[in-house]
Amino acid sequence: GFTETPAFTLAGGLYETNVQVGLEVPPGTAVYYTLDGSLPTVTQGTLYTGPIHLGEGGWTIRAVCVSTELVSDELSAKYVITYPSPDAPYPSLAPGTYNQRQRMRLKNIGDDHNVVFYYTIDGTAPTINSPIYTDEGFLLPGGLITVRAVAVNSYGKVSNEMSVELRINNVEFQNYYRAKDTIDGAVLMKTTQSQFVKRFGEPEKEEPITDSAIRGTCTRLTYPWGEARFYAAETGTLLYYLDTTSASFSGPRNTRVGSAEKGITDAFRDLGQADNQDGSRSLYHDSKEKCIGKINILADGSKRIDYSYVDSEFEATITLSYYLTDGKCTRIVNSFVSN
Repeated sequence: GFTETPAFTLAGGLYETNVQVGLEVPPGTAVYYTLDGSLPTVTQGTLYTGPIHLGEGGWTIRAVCVSTELVSDELSAKYVITYPSPDAPYPSLAPGTYNQRQRMRLKNIGDDHNVVFYYTIDGTAPTINSPIYTDEGFLLPGGLITVRAVAVNSYGKVSNEMSVELRINNVEFQNYYRAKDTIDGAVLMKTTQSQFVKRFGEPEKEEPITDSAIRGTCTRLTYPWGEARFYAAETGTLLYYLDTTSASFSGPRNTRVGSAEKGITDAFRDLGQADNQDGSRSLYHDSKEKCIGKINILADGSKRIDYSYVDSEFEATITLSYYLTDGKCTRIVNSFVSN
């Protein structure tokens, strides 16, 4: 070898930001380097042409100078880059009970001002799809509320989670969707096929089907207004699916096909959480009661409001869905899916 070796413009060590490492190349030579700790050679190394950009992680740069057939002694350095994590948001309200509606604000107590707060009030963990906090804060609804929030900095690092539980009294609110909320009195897993036909008339078509949502033999009845599905249970042939596009059906809590979005969400529990980043919105999410309400955005841009709960008697999920186009309900589906 020969004595001239490359030199690093930045010493190895610990850094909290992206770095650029330059190599001082002796005249008349070429420099080859590796980043993975392997031996740099003309065939296995990378030819140095400009500063080496290093992001988060551990890096070992090994480099040699090459002149004709001569190779210098090796130079190496280790760089460890760890992006800083932001501080968690700080709540303007302490945990406890309040006797009127409160506005919650989140404060940045860290030195990094380039952070974004993501928060939830529905009980779920905040993610980068959750609502983004704005300076005006947000009003808390009535009942028991858990505010959860995280900060995300420009490196994409997420803070520890802030979580505050509050109870807001003297504010009325609607109840979760439950079994008593039926479409025109038709009760899933209770109404029999004969009772249904007596109530809604003979179908245009009756046919056996296989349905992955439920075990056993199933039957589908087709009507001008939609369809109903039944399965053979020990207590009879029971309704487990009802689908209608007709406004003549009375839905739960005075909702029906033709109802406006707000008329539907006002009829059930709505925590008032802002839209998620994908346009969807969580209405409520009670893991203890196993009740969920959410507005989903479908592939064609239309919406579907889903209310569901887990029925412990049948070990199944009962879902009530409202399909909306241009802010109006065009279809209601009530379904039972075995867990």
